[in-house]
Amino acid sequence: MEFDLTSSYLRHNYQLPSSTISPPTSVDDLKAMYAKSLNADLCLKVKKCVVGVHRALLCACSPVFTKMFEAPMDEKENNVIEITDIELPVVKGLVEFVYTGALCNDDFDFVYDLYYAADKYDVSSLRKTCTDVLLAKLDVENACRVLSLADQHSDVQFKDSIMEFILFNFDDILQTNNWSEFLDEETKLAAEVMRCRSLKSKKLSNNMPVA
Repeated sequence: MEFDLTSSYLRHNYQLPSSTISPPTSVDDLKAMYAKSLNADLCLKVKKCVVGVHRALLCACSPVFTKMFEAPMDEKENNVIEITDIELPVVKGLVEFVYTGALCNDDFDFVYDLYYAADKYDVSSLRKTCTDVLLAKLDVENACRVLSLADQHSDVQFKDSIMEFILFNFDDILQTNNWSEFLDEETKLAAEVMRCRSLKSKKLSNNMPVA
């Protein structure tokens, strides 16, 4: 009887004895635990709604949650964490990722909000997944908005990738209403874009062959 082990080498070259009763916990098992709140020992409270979770899984993925239970805080005593700055669907998306390692929704606006949650609770694998999705969905209409997000969270690599996209598509972005709003709301960041644009233009000019 062959089992789906973590290592592909083991999976294809070894078999467990037929007497082995049960395989390791699968993603489906974890999804069922979350969906049914089986033996949940912690609650995430969002307004009047409560999401039951397992503390061990949450802490394994989030150093922030771990610190909450290491310190003498109300959350540790009551087993309830109240979340006031993230909407319920996004909290559920974060929790489902912890249990399954997959996004439940790849809609741009949802992933944009989920990135904030991932960064707040330092769920690095989710933050990386959100980054990849947002970059894949980057266009001239949303690029400035995503740049603001990366800048607010001091995500340098993410920001550099978006900046590269903006500079490459600068003329098209300049024609959008979002660029006008960006100039009004993110003055310093817009100035940074313009400086990068100027430096790129000078570099290209210096590399041009002399006629």
